[in-house]
Amino acid sequence: MKIAELLMERKDIQIKLAEIKERMNSVVRIQEGDIPEIDPLVLIKQFEETNKRLVKVVETIEKANQETLIDKEQTLAQALVEREGLRRQHLFYTSVINQASEKVHRYSNSEIKDIVTVDVADLHKKKDQVAKKLREIDAKIQEKNWNVEVEEKQY
Repeated sequence: MKIAELLMERKDIQIKLAEIKERMNSVVRIQEGDIPEIDPLVLIKQFEETNKRLVKVVETIEKANQETLIDKEQTLAQALVEREGLRRQHLFYTSVINQASEKVHRYSNSEIKDIVTVDVADLHKKKDQVAKKLREIDAKIQEKNWNVEVEEKQY
C-alpha cells in the first residue's frame, strides 16, 4: 500500500469518526418515552473500533514518514515540517501585503494620513520565493507519497 493511499484512508476515517460523533450527539439525550433511532452503545463500539483503526493508520504513516528519505539528507517527516513552516511564512507575507495594500479613503485633507511601514514590493518578492520553495517541496512530498510502498507488516 502506498503512503498516499494511507493518507486517503486516514481522511475517510476522520470523516467517519465525525459522523459517528454527530449521530451520537443526536441520540445521547432524548425525550422521555422516545426510543433512540440507534443504540448509543452501538455507536460507542463503532467509534472505538474506528478510532483504533485510525491510530494504526497514523502510526503506519508516521513510521513511513520517519523512514522515507526525500533526498540524501532529509526524511519525509522533516520535509513535512519544513512545508508547514513555509506555509506559515507564505500566509504571513500575504497577510502583511494585504494589510499594507488596503486603500484608506480620507474624506478631507485634515484627516490623519496612514503610511505604510514596510516595503510591499520586497515582501511580494519574498512571498514569491517562499511560494516557489513550497511548490517544490510539495511536489517532492507528493512524489514520495505515491511511490513509496508501506510494508504490510507495518500496516
